[in-house]
Amino acid sequence: MDKVYQEVINMTNKLKSHSEEDPEACIFYNKMQGDYHRYKSEYTKPNSTELYQCKLCYAAILEHTKRLPPTDPIRLSAALSYSVMFYEQFNDTEAAVQLAKETFDAAIADLDTLSDENYKESTLIMGLLRDNLTLWTSTGDND
Repeated sequence: MDKVYQEVINMTNKLKSHSEEDPEACIFYNKMQGDYHRYKSEYTKPNSTELYQCKLCYAAILEHTKRLPPTDPIRLSAALSYSVMFYEQFNDTEAAVQLAKETFDAAIADLDTLSDENYKESTLIMGLLRDNLTLWTSTGDND
């Protein structure tokens, strides 16, 4: 498993270096790396280097997604992954809820500009954000 993980990280590093001018590609590769770091952290000890790397990737994604519309499926998916990381890996319900809510609210406010080609995917991810918000705010975990 570690070998496959390292191959994916190496490959995405190479692809990322060639995609700095394309915000969607840059976000995609950062998200892929962040997700793989998060997956690896699930089978290694908590608070490992993998979580730190994951957080760095997701933070980079947030910067790049500012160039995309709030309803863009890539932007929504990145925020969904980052908020799940806050909730599951860092046990930070407050940060998870804040990011998910800001993302969901911005997408709702911009819903009338959503293109037909992205409608299904974007609304599906928005539904997942809403479901997570409902779960996270109803469990009493957020202090």
